[in-house]
Amino acid sequence: NTLSNASTAGVLSIATGSTQQYYAYARVRDKDEFVVVQDVTGSAKWSTPDDSTNSYIRVTTSPAGLTTGGGLVTGLSPSPPVTVQANFNACPGSNYEFITADVQVSGVQSLSVQHDPAFDPAVPLVVGTREALQVIATLNNGDMQDLSLQSLLKATGSTNVLAFAGNMASALAVGTTDVTATFGTYPPSPPLSISTQSA
Repeated sequence: NTLSNASTAGVLSIATGSTQQYYAYARVRDKDEFVVVQDVTGSAKWSTPDDSTNSYIRVTTSPAGLTTGGGLVTGLSPSPPVTVQANFNACPGSNYEFITADVQVSGVQSLSVQHDPAFDPAVPLVVGTREALQVIATLNNGDMQDLSLQSLLKATGSTNVLAFAGNMASALAVGTTDVTATFGTYPPSPPLSISTQSA
């Protein structure tokens, strides 16, 4: 197979202390000369060539013999744009090809907790059901990042109304409570009021 070209996720910003998954795709020609798109995230060798000491960013490469776990970027400290590079070969014996993208690490300016867009906030959550809440970070450079799966949710009002597992809020009892999100050592988000009702 002959490598045509490849692409990763676009340029992004990442919060200090957070992770973000990058993907690498190759367009290759099969034996019938059809161009197909192939996910090479797990088979690529990932690196940060202009941050060899990993002062700002760390990126994972899949362990030998595995095709999972590659391309996970961790923001270590605020940085200028840092090049993240994925190297891969289209087939055994071919030359390695590579693609790069820039990632900037930035501190968090503020956090916000939001309802799932598919959920009507005017309708109380029914006891025995749950809702996926979103935690959005506004970074110091003005960009935003979804930290829903990396933040900690907490009820600051009645503590017996909701239970949390990751970003999932489950209604335990009828009532109203405020929910805040924290991430790392950054200040917590403003509260989001959530009400529940009986079935």
